[in-house]
Amino acid sequence: MIFRAGDAYVCQFTTQSTDTAEATDADSLPTAIANRNGTDDATFSLTVTKLATGRYKVTGTVPAGYASGDIVDIVASAMVSTVSATAIVDRFRVDTALASDVKTSVISGTSTVVDAIADSTTDVQGSVSSGVTSVLNSITSNTAEVLDAVNDGALLGAITDTAASPTSFKIDPNAFPTNIDLSKAAIRFRSGSNKGVAKPIASYVYEAPYLRVNLSVSNALSIAPSNGDEIEILGYIA
Repeated sequence: MIFRAGDAYVCQFTTQSTDTAEATDADSLPTAIANRNGTDDATFSLTVTKLATGRYKVTGTVPAGYASGDIVDIVASAMVSTVSATAIVDRFRVDTALASDVKTSVISGTSTVVDAIADSTTDVQGSVSSGVTSVLNSITSNTAEVLDAVNDGALLGAITDTAASPTSFKIDPNAFPTNIDLSKAAIRFRSGSNKGVAKPIASYVYEAPYLRVNLSVSNALSIAPSNGDEIEILGYIA
């Protein structure tokens, strides 16, 4: 995920009973802090708000001093039934432009090329054809770079499991290479009932042709994910 300096920021996380894994309120309001490029940064002011039982929202504004390429982890801390826990609930990268900004630029440039072609005569058709090919190649290259930037820092996939539980489920096998290390990674849901929820991965195993992800009981989901829910893996080691 990408944010620009000055953008409004929001994410969600949940707390569960250490005994039953049911959604349970923290003993007191949890806290959240930003870690910029490996160093905690109190200048990124974050506010935690309770949304429902065991469900919290983190909001803030990305500081103006953040630079393109900065990697930011959002770390939440909570105590449930006197048991303290801390976890990375989100990660994003700072950039100077979002994919939507580049898309607008590409569309504008394409419109200009089309207008130029319309004004051309038959005598220059060969030249125009060559120019269009060059422009299309440039657009294709730029689009690929934009997609790489959008997906940098996260592996995207989907739940492929009709019998998923709050602590164990399978992921689309085509989404992840088998040589990555997820021992310190977290999984975040991009759609479905758990949208916005991020959990640290306790263990994982490749069950050909699937990747099974397991969560600890203390970090179980409030609701079992549904087949087709979109997810992203954060903090993996390639």
